[in-house]
Amino acid sequence: MVALYCTARSRVFLVFPVMLLGLGLVVATQGSLVHYPRSLQRALSFLPGNWDPVAVKETEGSSLWRKQIRELFWAEYFKKAPLLGQGYHFDPQYAQQEIDIYLRLAVMQAPDPYKAVRGFIERRNPHEGDIHVILATGSIGAALFILICLGSSLYALVGVYRTPLRQVSPLQIWCSALILQQSLSFFIVFGDLALALNHLCPIVTLLYAGMKVQRAMAVEPATFEPPIGSEDFKIAVPQVR
Repeated sequence: MVALYCTARSRVFLVFPVMLLGLGLVVATQGSLVHYPRSLQRALSFLPGNWDPVAVKETEGSSLWRKQIRELFWAEYFKKAPLLGQGYHFDPQYAQQEIDIYLRLAVMQAPDPYKAVRGFIERRNPHEGDIHVILATGSIGAALFILICLGSSLYALVGVYRTPLRQVSPLQIWCSALILQQSLSFFIVFGDLALALNHLCPIVTLLYAGMKVQRAMAVEPATFEPPIGSEDFKIAVPQVR
């Protein structure tokens, strides 16, 4: 999509009607003409269609798990440090529960309605991008991280748009695609703040350095003009024998 944007620019938005048409075709043909992979059916099961019951059940289980994560976080954990967050330190007991079968059985038998998800929040691994960044850095850190994602994405896209069509480099396309992917997937698919920063920061730095070099190379070098009255001026070139 980014490569298409680099070549088609604003006309890339004409692709969205085609994508919607393809999505409707998938929904219409599922179960009647074609049986698509369950991973695709799980992703589209929120739409009305003849989906595989197993895929729908798996999606419902994942949605319930995410719902419990959010309910528990906003009800208990957000109130503890709403502005600056709780950082990455956590009780080692929750890590021990992952490797000790007896401790895990004790947890599953506890009368806690959120026992299946509490350990993920305690270990700072809630699998939800917005929850993770607020849990670790608070509302202030979350606002700054959102600004970083938006600023990096806009810097990449505006840089591509301002670069002449024939001068867009593969490095620019690659960095822009990765920046958009990391920014969107953090909030939509799976969010881990440490991994996101480890990926975004080097890529943005590489993009900035690459665009800086590209702009410097695009400047035409000054032509050499001999001094006035020196028509016979010649540059001595050593002869190689």
